[in-house]
Amino acid sequence: MKKFRRLAALLLAGVLALAVLSGCGGSRFEREVEETVLKYVNAAMRETQGEGAREFKNDPALRQKAYELLGKIDPESGLIDSQKAVMVIQERLVDKGTLTFIYIFVDEEKYGSDKQLAKEITPDELPRIKQAIDKMLSSNHGSAAKDMTAFGAAARTIGGKTYMAIGVTFEQTRS
Repeated sequence: MKKFRRLAALLLAGVLALAVLSGCGGSRFEREVEETVLKYVNAAMRETQGEGAREFKNDPALRQKAYELLGKIDPESGLIDSQKAVMVIQERLVDKGTLTFIYIFVDEEKYGSDKQLAKEITPDELPRIKQAIDKMLSSNHGSAAKDMTAFGAAARTIGGKTYMAIGVTFEQTRS
């Protein structure tokens, strides 16, 4: 009986160790994606603004909003309602305001009239995200980069696939 208990305890410990180790793989890649995207943003800022450009950290509030938005992806199909793939938050103050975009990377193709496929992020896909960030920050001759006040990135593994979203806040000055 003692041998049986020891064997059962050993098997249970092995199962728990495997569960812990399998959970680590996704979160490590998620952190790597977030850090890589942050490096891309800071490099694009230096390209558009010069060496004295502002350096961004992963804003916790924007990261959390992006992470929550990723939770709206269907785990089985990877589809998301087109309207839910982008969240816009606008805040107005007396003389200026902020505009925040939370955006999930999706394929351009529509699935039905209102669904889009969230883009799975793999190591091979990261350079394409760099191109999208470069394009976003160089729009309007670099004014997008100049007006950016906060940046956040979140990666999340859903249904065995990793997806990502970014959050960007721009300051708007009233003329």
